[in-house]
Amino acid sequence: LSSGFNKDAVNIVHQYDLELTRKADLVFVTAKGLYEDRKTLNNNIHFSPNGVDVGHFSKALLPETKLPDDIKAIPEPRIGFMGALSKWIDLELIEKIARYFKNCSIVIIGPAEPDPRIDQLKQMGNVYFLGKKRLEELPGYLKAFKCGINPFRRIGISEKVNPLKVYEYLAAGLPVISTDMPEIMRLKGVVYLAQNDEQFINAVEQAVNNELRPDSLMLNKILSEHNWDTIFSRVVKEMSKILD
Repeated sequence: LSSGFNKDAVNIVHQYDLELTRKADLVFVTAKGLYEDRKTLNNNIHFSPNGVDVGHFSKALLPETKLPDDIKAIPEPRIGFMGALSKWIDLELIEKIARYFKNCSIVIIGPAEPDPRIDQLKQMGNVYFLGKKRLEELPGYLKAFKCGINPFRRIGISEKVNPLKVYEYLAAGLPVISTDMPEIMRLKGVVYLAQNDEQFINAVEQAVNNELRPDSLMLNKILSEHNWDTIFSRVVKEMSKILD
């Protein structure tokens, strides 16, 4: 865990985490960084990355999938963010994107923590907060996006987290621009990885202009590997070994 959390709570959770890791018969972690941290604590620990319901999110590509009324009313092109706006999200970068792309709409789907910087974003004329949406609604919203962004801050938590939104964007057929997080580095070729704000904004501009295309063969491979059905099969296989 990282800055932004209560330090006492972080320490307590961390100690419980380590104790559970030592005592468990089988451990799965969703990030390579977590695996490296814990592999000496348990000899039956496995890296099992986050995944995506490809069948569900790929509905964004279907002609019959309709745009929800609230996003349909927002001017195009739309740059999309889906997920919680928490302390690990680079709000300053989102503001820069909104200021640079004055003719685009920045659409935020998901909850937002109380933060003066979020209040400032809400005052901008081209930033739209649509709040939480039901899972079944998400393909319609993703269909409305020109691209999906993953603007994580470069802090401790971003070293050991594997964001679900990236895989959901990909399954929906969106160009994806992300901070160069360690867990996303494996997706180079299907996700544009930005080392700084300038690169991030340049990549968004390419996506808005239809100039950012993922490697289709690599994309299909990534989606196959990260389909929840595939991941579930691997998890069940490991569980069966200790239950036999």
